[in-house]
Amino acid sequence: MENPCQEGFCHNGGTCECGDKGEYICRCTSDYTGRNCTEPEKYLGSQALNIMVIVGPIVGFLLLIATISLIALFMMARKKRATRGTYSPSAQEFSNPRVEMDNVMKPPPEERLI
Repeated sequence: MENPCQEGFCHNGGTCECGDKGEYICRCTSDYTGRNCTEPEKYLGSQALNIMVIVGPIVGFLLLIATISLIALFMMARKKRATRGTYSPSAQEFSNPRVEMDNVMKPPPEERLI
């Protein structure tokens, strides 16, 4: 019976171990997997999932806080604008800033009790 490990079935630094029935087992390095150590190990998928499990809720929480803050800021600005109007003087006030109030309205005469 021929030794299968002599034919170089294991790739990418894997070591070959012969079995009892003429089969072989490749012991792959940590970077590769598969029967002949030809498939790259997919660490990125599990690492990306772990990162997303951590980052996802944090980003969601920050977006929620930002949204609540913007709504509160908008409501406060709206309330402030409602209580404080803008003053726009008329053309007469611009041209003659000293307006005498005597000609506009005179107070009623005093009443005397007899």
